[in-house]
Amino acid sequence: MMPTQTLIDSIYSERVKRARVTAPDKKLMDGFFLFEESRRWALAGIQAEFPEVDPSQAEQIFCERLNRLRRRDEQDLYRPLEVTHVEL
Repeated sequence: MMPTQTLIDSIYSERVKRARVTAPDKKLMDGFFLFEESRRWALAGIQAEFPEVDPSQAEQIFCERLNRLRRRDEQDLYRPLEVTHVEL
């Protein structure tokens, strides 16, 4: 059974209401928790993929993957500032 648009809208509305009343520090802590949880899952996946690596090597692979994703996501986002000569 597929959810109706009314149900989808209702769930979305409730999520928005909850987000609006959640304290900013709680939102920040939730973000830290979610990152740490996803980090643990990613490290477990890396160790399953490479059973011979120790935890510090798995952490290094994780950081390399994050950096690769960051470079991809930020590609062409930053450009050098074109400076023109200004006479004082």
